[in-house]
Amino acid sequence: MEALDMLADGSLLFTLHQAKDTRIHSFDIETCSVTDEALIETHYGDIEGITWACDYK
Repeated sequence: MEALDMLADGSLLFTLHQAKDTRIHSFDIETCSVTDEALIETHYGDIEGITWACDYK
């Protein structure tokens, strides 16, 4: 695991070290399962940190 952040709902966002792509995954700690993933289009190949910005009104 390379980067890790916890969302307000208790799930974790993470990326994998030395992955062949730049996917960010979501992990549900109650069910111990990956629940979602998103491919991030970037020319960087080694994500070192992540954060998630929420748009609150």
